[in-house]
Amino acid sequence: MIGIVVTGIILFAGPISGGSFNPARSLAPAMVSGNFTALWIYITAPTLGSIVAMFVWKGIYKTE
Repeated sequence: MIGIVVTGIILFAGPISGGSFNPARSLAPAMVSGNFTALWIYITAPTLGSIVAMFVWKGIYKTE
């Protein structure tokens, strides 16, 4: 399953992001070049994704 997800990211998001799927890997080149225009997406997307995943998990697996 992990391989399928990574392959999907490479095929669909790779051309858009230049293949950078790691926020730490995107931060260093942005700091060196001084180009911070699209860096916000690499920082906010994992945080928002984890928050959404938490609510989905709690919605599916309700424990009382």
